[in-house]
Amino acid sequence: MTPRRPAVRTAFTLIELLVVIAIIAVLIGLLLPAVQKVRAAAARMSCSNNMKQIGLAYHNYESANQKLPPLYTDGGYTRAPNHFCLTFILPYIEQGNLANLIDLKKDGYSVENFPAFTTPIKVFMCPAAPLQPTIVYGNPSGKYSVLPPGVTEIRMGRTDYAAPSGCGGYWVDASIGTQPIAKGPPMLEANRETPFLSVSDGLSNTTLMVEAAGRPFRYGSGGVKVGADRDPNGSAGGWGDQDSWFGINGADGLLGTQGTGPAAVNGSSDNELYGFHTGGCHVVMGDGSVRMLKSTVTLAMLAALVSRSGGEILSQEAQ
Repeated sequence: MTPRRPAVRTAFTLIELLVVIAIIAVLIGLLLPAVQKVRAAAARMSCSNNMKQIGLAYHNYESANQKLPPLYTDGGYTRAPNHFCLTFILPYIEQGNLANLIDLKKDGYSVENFPAFTTPIKVFMCPAAPLQPTIVYGNPSGKYSVLPPGVTEIRMGRTDYAAPSGCGGYWVDASIGTQPIAKGPPMLEANRETPFLSVSDGLSNTTLMVEAAGRPFRYGSGGVKVGADRDPNGSAGGWGDQDSWFGINGADGLLGTQGTGPAAVNGSSDNELYGFHTGGCHVVMGDGSVRMLKSTVTLAMLAALVSRSGGEILSQEAQ
């Protein structure tokens, strides 16, 4: 009689399968935070590199023209009415072909200039910001009352970087108190080209551009979207929008509202310094260096950094 061969098991038991699944789940749980940290670090580095390129572009512009471009121009600036500072540096970030599509002598809101402004530019966008490359403006818009043929929606390439016009308001004044800190002027001024020589505080002590991500949506502390979105007909954050400049007034981080609290950094995306990075946001200084301003920076410190000729002596925390 031939002895029976023992049966060969070809599958896991239910218990074994559950154990394997549990182990995989634990490993995924351990890996996810690490992956998220790596992604955040990569986005932060990419954002910093964007700002370095922007800072270099301003230096090249100043070298070619002996002056920096205006912060923005209005209708009274006949050489280039209603344009934002980023438009002027396009040739210096390898966007010369796009710059050639823009007629600076015509209104920035003219139909002829509209198609160029819809183009998203990678250098102007922080990869950590959870927004689309183009942002939608109101339709119809007070700025674009006449749309180009075939265009039914107003879109503009977004910018997560902008320049402040200065600091002011109750919360700024309360933070400054009796300290000898000026609230302006900044490096870039409206309707005026300024040379580097006008920065008596020193290029390394004065901000040139800052992160102002999240527009036209409203975000508060921790990158949380709060409240109603801002008016899309306002300064919605298009790189070609003359109204993409802003003044620093402080913010309430819980409400995400501008001018309503002492937060200087990452308190509100409503026309304040704001970045989708843990603990702070990037700024590019006048010398082209990029720094991460911590969320603990006060409005007084920020005012000192924005002012180009206040003669302030900055604390180590601000530097």
